[in-house]
Amino acid sequence: MTLTYADLLEVDLGKLGTAVSDWKKSVDALKTAAESARKGMRAKSDAARWAGVNASVTREFVTKTTKEISDLHSEASSIHSLLSDGHTELVALQKKIRVAVQQEAPGLGVRVEDIGGGKVRCYFAHVRGDTDERTQEERDSKQELEDRINRLVAHASEIDSSLARALAKSHGGDKHNAGHRSYESLDDAQAERAAELAKLGPEMSDKQYMELNSIMKFNARDADFSTDFYKSLGGPKEALEFYGRMSLDGTMGDNKERLALTRQLQRNMGLALASATDPDNRSHLPASWSGEFRKLGTQRVELNPHSGMSAYGYQLLGGILRYGNYDARFINPIAEHVVQLHKKDPDGSWPTGPSARPTSTGASTRRGRAERATIR
Repeated sequence: MTLTYADLLEVDLGKLGTAVSDWKKSVDALKTAAESARKGMRAKSDAARWAGVNASVTREFVTKTTKEISDLHSEASSIHSLLSDGHTELVALQKKIRVAVQQEAPGLGVRVEDIGGGKVRCYFAHVRGDTDERTQEERDSKQELEDRINRLVAHASEIDSSLARALAKSHGGDKHNAGHRSYESLDDAQAERAAELAKLGPEMSDKQYMELNSIMKFNARDADFSTDFYKSLGGPKEALEFYGRMSLDGTMGDNKERLALTRQLQRNMGLALASATDPDNRSHLPASWSGEFRKLGTQRVELNPHSGMSAYGYQLLGGILRYGNYDARFINPIAEHVVQLHKKDPDGSWPTGPSARPTSTGASTRRGRAERATIR
């Protein structure tokens, strides 16, 4: 079920805030219970000289009970973290959409209409005696407002879906058994889901592809998410392979929808790589990634083992680097390497030149495009 404009505008998030507080109390209580069980019941059980049935049955029961209490604490901690993050983000989005609808729209003489499917349209309200003539600036402002509101609703919908999925994994399907998937934040859950989808590669359905792009679109600038996502791919080579395979998939045949999804992924991966390689961020990829990309730049990266299709590393990397603001410590060594390659072979027979046959959406068939992409 898609979160609607009305849902985000009208929902009482105070109830969710209360749930966050209640879960925090549960976490604290279960932490105390888990510590008491471990230091009290379990410690005494381990020190006792059991004999007969007690040596196996009772001791095993105490051990399992102690673990179950610990698992309950872990589950409660995960649920609290997810709810807390979700609440914080939804409150911020709700505040923005209320400002847009209740303050900005009236100021522009615009009304907002829910058209379903998580979308709205903005239109100029007719005023008696008005000619209804609008300047280009007024029309542009109306369109910008409509696009912004739709982005806010889409973002809230993605958070809602990610939160529901993560809570289900934390709780599990067995009411008699606690301790399932544990998350420290909503970012963790979103990065995990993105990694699950990425592992499908070109086998992703269009629906799954749209889900991946949605998750990445709203989290690509978050260093924690981006770093976890790129690490989940394996390493620099695996990242290029994934992008290359998806680019090849998007350009095969005449599927315009798939191509559009691939272009969205290209942008999302670029923005995510920029945030994941910024050393100033608390969470970031190792500095060695820059060196690995330079090493892979002049090497062929296999994209389809059955057809033998491949692309040079810089062809693939150039596509990703077209988007995002990169830290100089990451991008400059790569740019300098590309310049060196161009100076050695100015006629263009080096990997990013016209003699290469790129297979990715972002690859260039003109000499120098990769160079410009890396330093843009």
